[in-house]
Amino acid sequence: MSRPNPFQQTTQLLKSQRSPNLEQKLGLYQVFQRLYDTNPSLLDELIALEDIPAGQVKKTAIPLYIIGNNPAASRISLTTNLLGDRSQTLHQPEQIWLIGRAPDSGICLDDARLSRHHAAIQFSPVQGFELVDLGSTNGSFVNGEAVRHRQQLKEGDRIRLGSLSILFFEQSEIQTLPQLPEALMEKLGKEAQPVTPPLFSQPESVQGEAPSEETMVFRRGELPLQRAAPGTHSSSEQSDRQARLLERLKQMP
Repeated sequence: MSRPNPFQQTTQLLKSQRSPNLEQKLGLYQVFQRLYDTNPSLLDELIALEDIPAGQVKKTAIPLYIIGNNPAASRISLTTNLLGDRSQTLHQPEQIWLIGRAPDSGICLDDARLSRHHAAIQFSPVQGFELVDLGSTNGSFVNGEAVRHRQQLKEGDRIRLGSLSILFFEQSEIQTLPQLPEALMEKLGKEAQPVTPPLFSQPESVQGEAPSEETMVFRRGELPLQRAAPGTHSSSEQSDRQARLLERLKQMP
């Protein structure tokens, strides 16, 4: 006959005692038992956090996050709130963002459970964004699973480094939304702006027709170029995308 595990022993002990809060205590232990049976690594993570002094746990109204920016027409970058109360976009020439306590870490964090060079987020065109553990003392985790060396990151992944729990998102596209109806613009107190067509929406000349005077003025260098290069996006579109992601983070429990 196998020996009962600690959870079973505790349940038997509680049943043998008479207590007004017996049902509540039994329910709590049963929850932890189910949690241990289905995901023991998560429970180990909770136990590890129990040992962290309260002053070392960073408290913030918004969850800590990292957004991997991978739009087709922009430089690869990370946007994060790890370095303060405001979001910052970080460019790195080698597309490797080092995380740790050492001052030379691009993302330098004051957390006693972090190693000096704890981990890095690396981007490659084939694998996308990956979390790389650099032989840290306390390890790196993605969704409760220890990262042995490197782990590809996906939308919504939860990263744990030291005592920090970080949500990861990836921005891979930028969309341009349709123009608002005039009636709605009036409700918002804004005057609808007419949409100006591109300067050269049609070929410069049609066979049998001479180039227009406007085209000739542009060729002589007297007319500044107005339209953006194909495939580029305005910074406001990227800001809108990041604002939507922040709203999503605020609504998460």
